[in-house]
Amino acid sequence: MLSFLLLLLPLAWSYDVDAAAPGTLVSHINQKFANFQNLQNSWVFNVVSQDSFGTPNVITTSILQPTNANASRVVSYQIPEDAATIECAPSVNLLGNNFTGVSDINLLLSQGYYVVIPDYEGPKLAFLAGHQAGHAILDSLRAVLLSKNITGIENTALVNLWGFSGGSFASGWAASLQPTYAPELSANLVGVAVGGFVTDIKAVVKHIDGSPFSGLIAAGIAGLMNEYPDFATQLTSHSTYTGFSEFSKQCSMDTVLKFPFTQFFSGPFRIFPDGWSLADAEPAKTVIASNSLLKQTDPEIMPRVPVFIYHGSVDEIVPVQNSNDIYAKWCGAGISSLEFAEDLTSGHLMEGSIGTPAAIAWMTNRFKGLSVVEGCTHQKRLNNLFYPGIDPVVVQAVKFEIEMRFGGLGQDIKQDKPSLEELQAYASKNDAVI
Repeated sequence: MLSFLLLLLPLAWSYDVDAAAPGTLVSHINQKFANFQNLQNSWVFNVVSQDSFGTPNVITTSILQPTNANASRVVSYQIPEDAATIECAPSVNLLGNNFTGVSDINLLLSQGYYVVIPDYEGPKLAFLAGHQAGHAILDSLRAVLLSKNITGIENTALVNLWGFSGGSFASGWAASLQPTYAPELSANLVGVAVGGFVTDIKAVVKHIDGSPFSGLIAAGIAGLMNEYPDFATQLTSHSTYTGFSEFSKQCSMDTVLKFPFTQFFSGPFRIFPDGWSLADAEPAKTVIASNSLLKQTDPEIMPRVPVFIYHGSVDEIVPVQNSNDIYAKWCGAGISSLEFAEDLTSGHLMEGSIGTPAAIAWMTNRFKGLSVVEGCTHQKRLNNLFYPGIDPVVVQAVKFEIEMRFGGLGQDIKQDKPSLEELQAYASKNDAVI
């Protein structure tokens, strides 16, 4: 599975990365991916980028061309990777049979959109490193928009960003950094759609600590430890726990199943005896805040393109307050266009599917140049399948996916807070990232 990386990486290592501008294409190969419908061609690029500290690195991004390709329409789709191991990187995972996001990507391809899927965690596999993610996504787009001789994509192509859960974290950071890091992309970027929007790392950790989903904390710790050595030293020196290396040995669903109900900062059996006081001490305090969009104090770190947020009111992983708070922050700062579609009946797992038709409809309207919300609007619906203007074909595809994953809509869906046994049953059907 890693064989194609062996073709790319030697070229990247031999390239003078320090002398190259971010977005420079280092190497590329034509790579076939078997899991997608309506796929004409696909490539894997290695691109010069920067980590959280501005140090040059090389990131990988994958480009999918549909058979009915519109060379002026591109969606950068950030998968919810939620892991800190190379086997879970999108460019590697795309080669497997259970790639997360297949349904979403197939729907995009069916619309004739090119789909760009960046390995936004970078070579250090820095899950939850916001600047690293934002840089990687924007530099990926810089390279893609200059790849007409390879992919056929026009350099004037319009671009939407889309991500759910961990993918929303990365997409939100890219949109927020774009005005200062890649201002030239303002001519291309028309919108960003984010679902289950992660804007406050500490709030999410508090919400799931000791819960069935506490394994996601392990993945986040591993990712930030990869990016911040001082943070790693702080955490390992304040715990007698010896299994930190286990945090980065599997993809997210397996991590969830490996560490359910684990207490990290709360409870009598917590891994960190100092509890939340450890997270409030340096360098952890700064690391957590600097990677949370909600905690940014620089007014320049905010999207200058239309934003669409969709979130379930009863989200059991990312509290809806994450979206409420960023809505208040950005609207208070004068964001030009922010639409928040709150789903009153869906939790995190369900909204990842239920919200898809709304996200695609909204992005399609951005491509068409239709009018957007002026200022801010927050609307609550029974669920986001009632969002206006959604495509019935997309809805049908989503309902089929829900049938496959959860057993359908209706009496079999009693709650969006599954037991460990239900999670295991879900995992047996999907290698999905949550």
